[in-house]
Amino acid sequence: MSDRELQQRNEQLQLKLDEAEQTVRALLHGEIDTLVHDDGSTHVLLKMAQAKLQANEQLLRAIFDGAMDAMVIADDLGRYVDANPAACSLFGCSKPELIGRRNVEFAAPGYVVPSTWDEFMREGKLSGEFPLLRVDGERRDLEFNAVANVLPGLHLSILRDVTQRKLAEAALRVSEARYRRIVDTTSEGVWMYDASGITTFMNPRMAGLLGCTPENAVGQHILSFVAESASEQAQKRLARGFIGVGERGDLRLQRRDGSELWVSMRAAPLFDAAGNFESALALLTDITERRGAEETRNLLASIVESSDDAIISHGVDGIIRTWNRGAQALTHYSAEEAVGQSIEILHAPEQMARLIAERQRVDHGLKLEQFEMLALRKDGTCVDVSITSSVLTNDDGRIQGASIIARDISDRKKAEGALRRAEEQLRQSQKMEAIGSLAGGVAHDFNNLLSIILSYTSFVMAQLEPADLRFLDLVEVHKAGLRATQLTRQLLAFSRQQVLQPVVLDLNAVLAGVEKMLARLLREDIQLSLLTESLEGKVYADPGQLEQVLMNLVVNARDAMPDGGSLTIETSNVTIDQSYTAEHRGVAPGKYALLAVTDTGTGMDAATKERIFEPFFTTKDKSKGTGLGLSTVYGIVQQSGGHIWVYSELGKGSTFKVYLPKTDREVEASTAREESVGTLDGVETVLLVEDEEQVRVIMRSILRKRGYTVLEAQNGGEAFLVCEQFTGKINLLLTDVVMPRMSGRQLAERLVLLRPDMKVLYVSGYTDDTVVHHGVLDAGVEFLQKPIMPDALLKKVRHVLDSTRRRSALPPGTSANAPTL
Repeated sequence: MSDRELQQRNEQLQLKLDEAEQTVRALLHGEIDTLVHDDGSTHVLLKMAQAKLQANEQLLRAIFDGAMDAMVIADDLGRYVDANPAACSLFGCSKPELIGRRNVEFAAPGYVVPSTWDEFMREGKLSGEFPLLRVDGERRDLEFNAVANVLPGLHLSILRDVTQRKLAEAALRVSEARYRRIVDTTSEGVWMYDASGITTFMNPRMAGLLGCTPENAVGQHILSFVAESASEQAQKRLARGFIGVGERGDLRLQRRDGSELWVSMRAAPLFDAAGNFESALALLTDITERRGAEETRNLLASIVESSDDAIISHGVDGIIRTWNRGAQALTHYSAEEAVGQSIEILHAPEQMARLIAERQRVDHGLKLEQFEMLALRKDGTCVDVSITSSVLTNDDGRIQGASIIARDISDRKKAEGALRRAEEQLRQSQKMEAIGSLAGGVAHDFNNLLSIILSYTSFVMAQLEPADLRFLDLVEVHKAGLRATQLTRQLLAFSRQQVLQPVVLDLNAVLAGVEKMLARLLREDIQLSLLTESLEGKVYADPGQLEQVLMNLVVNARDAMPDGGSLTIETSNVTIDQSYTAEHRGVAPGKYALLAVTDTGTGMDAATKERIFEPFFTTKDKSKGTGLGLSTVYGIVQQSGGHIWVYSELGKGSTFKVYLPKTDREVEASTAREESVGTLDGVETVLLVEDEEQVRVIMRSILRKRGYTVLEAQNGGEAFLVCEQFTGKINLLLTDVVMPRMSGRQLAERLVLLRPDMKVLYVSGYTDDTVVHHGVLDAGVEFLQKPIMPDALLKKVRHVLDSTRRRSALPPGTSANAPTL
């Protein structure tokens, strides 16, 4: 028989054997009652199948009985029908005592049978825990895995005793809770991080030091909590830790609110089973106060050592203990020469009585007085010093000696005469300021008088020959009048009452032009910094006004820094949107040039900021300020179409931000000089309004002599009447600004509605707030300052009449059809 035929025969026999085994199983399980014999070999196969089945059952029994885990077989009612020896040992009884009993009979008190039978039968398996109460009353905790219908109606459960494991887990939880309480309540910060520097644990103390919560800290890199100044140092320490080097030292950290703290750190690396760096445990102690105290001590020592004043301490026995460089500079004794010597070496013989008195005050613990005396130098010369002393005591209040601060006042003594002269100059300056204030009130009448004097002297001089002695006398009178005019203008300039002339200008150029002047306003202990940004566009304002704004703000900042500081002036481009205007009333959206003046001075509280721009409100001593500086700034900025805001906190300085709107106006040619005129004569009609009769007469005379037709009026009411009665064309309204009942500005605004083609020229000698109030300084408005002199008047009139540009008497935005005021 060939190999293939033999293989086929064996496969057929195996197939028959398998069929026989299935048949036997069916017989044993009662599934069939008889065997169907197809040939004589069936009986032999049946025996073989029975033998194989018996062997398998013996093997399963051996596995069942020899298993280390407890195994039980129960029926559908939960009654045990079989159990292995391990189960009997676990239950604490013999197998006969176990068979027939239900599993719930062995449950510990309080156990509730779960209603999972349907799920168990559906899924075919179940696992869980079971509290076993042994026959001897001992409780055991079991884990079980049950398999349904291993045989029809029979279910296998594998039980494992986990009592010891449960006890170990409970003990571990107790231990963890104990150590957790220790870690959470320790006064030290506990910080763990992995090999990447990522925080894996942080106790509440450490989180509290950093101003966060442990939950927020976990996952954060440790360098995110390190102060920027200590970042490099921390990186080096972290790198050493990654290679297993422990770290110890002080480190500066940063809290989440931005503040910093000092900690003393002890970090130890942790390794895995293979010896690789896995993580690190760091213990940290807050030493901020200690470092602060050390820094304070070091700072105080540095201050004492670097002080120009002599700072000395001595014991109750008068023996010198400390000696700074200022003492060496004052007395020419080095520290090595002075320490250990008696304080008497500093006193001139004539000062010994003072020395004895001071020593007695120290002995009695009395407060020492400030006084002046002569100190004795090493070379025997004397120097005037101011002495400030205080008693030194220990923690128990016992007197240890005294400290002395001695200041060389010899220069002050020499400068007393200079100081008296300076005080006199200050009084003179104050007097001049008072004169300047009065100048605005008297300028109008005084300039009217000068107009009369200068005009009439000019008339008479024109009628005399230069060789005439009377001509020479009038020349002197005229010179005196001109000097008086110059004096008036100087007083007006001193009191900041100049004529305002807005032009298109570059804000940076204005700032550059006054930089040196601003620097001169500051003391040496104030550092001035200019930070200018390239500005896109120009502004429309009076450069003199802007210079005044800068000077007032700089002086205000200087006075807010009595101990010195820094002053920063910045310019930048700003676009104001609707959200900003909603919070700042009166501000229009658009593009602005920002001028910011920031100081590091004393700052202001909210109540002061509310009133800072009020006229006459000041926080300075009455002798040091009028309270008009910032109100002047406010008025100038408002008149220029801008706005100003102040940002300040007590002790943190102030920032004044001035916003000036950008302009689309084109830069005009310089108007520093008026266009030249060919002739001073004219044939036009001029309406002259002047309340001062003598001035009106002289102005009328000047104009009529040159061919002008002059209509005159004493006030606004007469001017209206003249304007209504005169049927011809009035080419020019020449009016004083300040008049009773109706100002020249109000008059012009009303008359121009009746005669739109009429040009306007204002004349005044009073250029204080009244002129600003009446709007003389608006664009396109012509102005001639008194006192009036014939040639100046004629040139200005001719210039206005010949100008091709419309010279409006109306303020910006006023319609020519608007109702009269």
